[in-house]
Amino acid sequence: MLSRLANASDLAETLDIGVRDLLALHGAEMGDAQLVGKDGALVIVAALGVSRAFLKTFERVSVTSGSVCGRAARDLK
Repeated sequence: MLSRLANASDLAETLDIGVRDLLALHGAEMGDAQLVGKDGALVIVAALGVSRAFLKTFERVSVTSGSVCGRAARDLK
């Protein structure tokens, strides 16, 4: 993983490598990586194996959302 990360050309590729490798490590079929936006919302920055509907629904989750992601975003504050 470290050699692939070292050869990544940009942040998007780095995040994709990280998600792929972590999914493989855990034997998971799908997952995503989220970063905290300036407004405190969680933003999906890399994903693998998830549906377009999932990405559309959760691409940006505000701190006021009732979802598990929204609660996580609130807990970060």
